[in-house]
Amino acid sequence: MVVKNYAFRWVNAREKSHLSHDLPGDHPNLDKALADYNKALDINRKLLEGYKKRGMLYVLLDKRDKAIEDFTKAISLNPDDALVYALRGRMYENGGRYDRALEDYNKAIVLNPKLAEIYAGRGELYQKIGDNAKALADFKKACNIGNEYGCKLLQDSIEK
Repeated sequence: MVVKNYAFRWVNAREKSHLSHDLPGDHPNLDKALADYNKALDINRKLLEGYKKRGMLYVLLDKRDKAIEDFTKAISLNPDDALVYALRGRMYENGGRYDRALEDYNKAIVLNPKLAEIYAGRGELYQKIGDNAKALADFKKACNIGNEYGCKLLQDSIEK
C-alpha cells in the first residue's frame, strides 16, 4: 500500500510542480530508462509493471497522452488495479478531460475505498469544476482515512 500511495502522490506532485522544466537540457538517464522499458515491453507485451512504470516516466517527460496510453494498457491487463485508474484519472484531469477523470477516480474508489489519495485527488477535481460540497466531502474522507494532504485541503477549504 505504501508504494501505491507514493506513486499517486508522486504523479500528483510532478504535475503540480512542472518538475521537468527544472531539469537541464536533455535527459539521458530518463531516455535510457525509457529505452529500457520499451525493450522490456517489446519482449513481453503483458508486463503490467512495465506499463505502469513507463506511464509514470512519461509523466516526468511531459508526455501525458503516452502516459494515458500506458495506464490504459495496464488497466486492460489488470482491471482491478485502483492505483492505475487514479493515475490515469490525474492525467485526464490535468489535460482538462474532467468527465473522464471523474470516471477513473470513481472506479478507483470502488476498487479500493481505503486509498485516501484518490479521495483527495477527486476532491481537487470537484473543486476545479465548482462542486465545493463534494470537494469538501472528499477532503474530509481523505483526512479521516489519515491522508495529511487531504487534511490540508480540508482545512484550506474551511478557511475560504
